[in-house]
Amino acid sequence: MGRGPIVLLMLCTASIGAPAQTSERYTLRGQVVDDATGQPLPDLQIAIKKYPAWQLAAEPVTSGPDGRFVFYGLEEGLYTADTWLYGEVIHNGELPNGTLLARRAGPKFQDSEFTFRVTPRPSIDGIVRDEHGDPVPFVNVWAFRSVWMDSRIVQSRGLPVTTDDRGYYRISALSPGGYMVCAEFMDTFGNEWHRTMAPEASSVVDYGARSATRFYRRSCYPGPPPASFKIEWGRIAHADLKLGSTPVTKVQGRVSDWDPRVAHISLLPEDETASSPHVTVQTDGAFEFDVLEPGRYVLRTEKFNPATGARV
Repeated sequence: MGRGPIVLLMLCTASIGAPAQTSERYTLRGQVVDDATGQPLPDLQIAIKKYPAWQLAAEPVTSGPDGRFVFYGLEEGLYTADTWLYGEVIHNGELPNGTLLARRAGPKFQDSEFTFRVTPRPSIDGIVRDEHGDPVPFVNVWAFRSVWMDSRIVQSRGLPVTTDDRGYYRISALSPGGYMVCAEFMDTFGNEWHRTMAPEASSVVDYGARSATRFYRRSCYPGPPPASFKIEWGRIAHADLKLGSTPVTKVQGRVSDWDPRVAHISLLPEDETASSPHVTVQTDGAFEFDVLEPGRYVLRTEKFNPATGARV
């Protein structure tokens, strides 16, 4: 409560008295290095924020060949530094509890230099190929983390990344722990079956044959769940994935008293890392699921309130 009037008084005094003097400006120097090896990291973009405002205090600069950088024209005060590596924001001096170390710029710190030690979070990268060895673009890749929940170990699904035109993917900014990586062809709203058809090698295609259509099936590393591998701070794990192909298994039936406006049907895999299969439902309640993953499933129908979306 006491700070408001004091600031106002200072502003009024400055406007009535002598012209305000230009405040001194200072520099902030540093060197960015790899925390594991101590080697300088060139060509990294560095940004600083004024503490405690947390706003950019100057235009970002790029570290030189020796990893050094400098900011000019700063006001006296405390500053935090950030950089970017593999699409991940890394804070200088971040402590396990999330606290950040601040560096001071001022008359007594003109010639001082701090070391920005970069410790990237664990990440996983690799190439997704089909059974013929060709890279597959636009595939969703998930990292499943082994966590303890309800007295058992379960696989927690993170946000997916998508392979590029080379079939390459990278999952960054992970927490240390045990992981499994899986690749699937599916979009945000469900399986796109017209995109997941697996082509045969051109040397073996028989255009006169009428064999069952095959689709890409899920691929996981290091193996089927609950297999996992462990990654630590500053480590990059490499996991290539190979998409095999399989025909679909049809699960058919009929729901009595079916009303598509207020009803929903699902086939839930017991393996929580597998996605629910695609379903088509006719107006008379006849349904058909296209299942690619073998295993145990739970068939469930629900009714919901169309106004609120709540189950009834």
